[in-house]
Amino acid sequence: MLKTGNTYFLMVTGLLFLLILAGTARAQDPVVEALVSENRLYTGERVNFTIEISGASIRNMTPPPAPDIPELHLVNPTPSTSTSFSLINGVASTKYAYTYTYIALIEGEFTFPAVSVSVGGKNVSTQPVRITVIDRNSAAASPDRESLPDVFVRLEVSDNRPVVGQQIIAELVLYFKDTIEIISFQPAAGWRTDGFWKENLSDGSQPRAETTLMNGIRYRKAVLTRHALFPGRADRLVLSSYKVSANLRYSARYRDSFSGVFGSLGRNQRTVELESEPITINVQPLPNTTTNFTGAVGQFEISRMVTANEITIGEPLEVITRIEGIGNVPLIRQPEYVFPDGFEDYRPQESVSFNAQMGRIQGHKMFTNVLIARRAGEFRLPETSISYYDDRARRYVNKTLPAITITVLRDPNVVYSYVQDSRFNLAPVTGTVTWLASSAPVERSRWWLWAGFIFPLLLTVSLLGHLTYRKKMNDNPAILRSRQAFGMAMNKLSEAEQAGTDFKKAYAAIYRCITGYISDKRQTASAGQPDTYYLEHLQQAGVDQEVIKQCKKLLDRCSTIRYAPNTTRSYLDKDIENTKALLLQLRKQL
Repeated sequence: MLKTGNTYFLMVTGLLFLLILAGTARAQDPVVEALVSENRLYTGERVNFTIEISGASIRNMTPPPAPDIPELHLVNPTPSTSTSFSLINGVASTKYAYTYTYIALIEGEFTFPAVSVSVGGKNVSTQPVRITVIDRNSAAASPDRESLPDVFVRLEVSDNRPVVGQQIIAELVLYFKDTIEIISFQPAAGWRTDGFWKENLSDGSQPRAETTLMNGIRYRKAVLTRHALFPGRADRLVLSSYKVSANLRYSARYRDSFSGVFGSLGRNQRTVELESEPITINVQPLPNTTTNFTGAVGQFEISRMVTANEITIGEPLEVITRIEGIGNVPLIRQPEYVFPDGFEDYRPQESVSFNAQMGRIQGHKMFTNVLIARRAGEFRLPETSISYYDDRARRYVNKTLPAITITVLRDPNVVYSYVQDSRFNLAPVTGTVTWLASSAPVERSRWWLWAGFIFPLLLTVSLLGHLTYRKKMNDNPAILRSRQAFGMAMNKLSEAEQAGTDFKKAYAAIYRCITGYISDKRQTASAGQPDTYYLEHLQQAGVDQEVIKQCKKLLDRCSTIRYAPNTTRSYLDKDIENTKALLLQLRKQL
């Protein structure tokens, strides 16, 4: 018979043993849980989705896959992993964590679905997790100050109704609250500005922040990038959204309004993906152009000079036109002059220099006409007027270039030779005349006499005809321009071949090659016109439709690559060959 004390001791010992076994059994059951770093976030921000698997003995575990949510961008399909160990009441436990990072693309409410994990031959599932994404740009534009995000970007332009060729400034501006410090930023490549010629104005210096108020809330703003844009045609052109990745640090006093009391601990630094809204630019056509309009839009000074006012026959003379100022300097085209008879006009030369000062494109472009004097006399380059469009005053400005007098002298060092008359010593024939019969007719036996008479005559007539034709060609700028069109186009195409991996420069040369050839053959303006302008001229000339389609395809590709140079050298070489083939086809049909 057991004593009462011993019975009580055995009952307590057995109960403790059962509790330990139950605790051990529970500890051995794996636990799977899904967590998110943010339940509410703005578009462009990152959210971490973590799957935690814990248990005393975890064997034969299959890593969980990343959930597929179309509205969220998965940064990396390979998760970051971590492992931790713990010992509680003598029970060892292991925890595995698999973290996937997503970027919120659009606003809305989205759910991370239940994820099934295989552990020791058993499938264990997590619970679904919901998140809410708020559109950052809509919140920034909202008058409700409570909905304003902590950080956002905007694309701001100096004029949303420019004329063709007008310089406008586009700035990517970052707005952030005082509680945020910008550690670094990286604008995305490939910003599309179809229909614009684009030039980067950023000088690489660190952006400076200044204070501003939005709906009564104090923000700081900094210009991240600045570009000069020149619209190429009158149309509704769209500047695509601009993306930038920014690393932020929140101050110690900052607490995320979307998090709980302890939600922001250890998370005062983060990376956000920001994106501006696209902007539509309503480009207006230029008013009816005046005579000798060079396509210049801005504020310019125009001058003309010659290298000498007195030259000798055969000596070259340069007529230099300089257009200098603020505006679309690289797009200005050659002014047209009428040169006096007695000069041969050779192919004009161009040189351009521009830079970004005071936040705008400015510089100069020079056109040099080389003239060769062919006869002596006093000649006069007539007074002419060149116009440009002042985008500030919204009107054309005419610049009058005064007449220039040129004196051409004979070279005193030239030796002139004269052919004097020759006298033949003739004597009368005396004695008996005897007639002899010839075996060949006189005209055949003296063929060299006829040849010596006819050949110089034909040569003289041919030479006079050639000189007359050449003078006609040189005196007619339209004919000369048409004749030189193919050679000038091939010269521009060679610039593309020599551009190497500077794709922006290469495709700009291809574009000038095609449009310049069409303009020279059709005697039209060679710059500042939309692509449809050149295609319409091909239609009017009766060019084959397949050739027109090929031309449009190349022009579209040039417009795209010039403003967003994302291509390879092999594609460039292929486009150069296609351009050569196009020029040969146009040469046959224009």
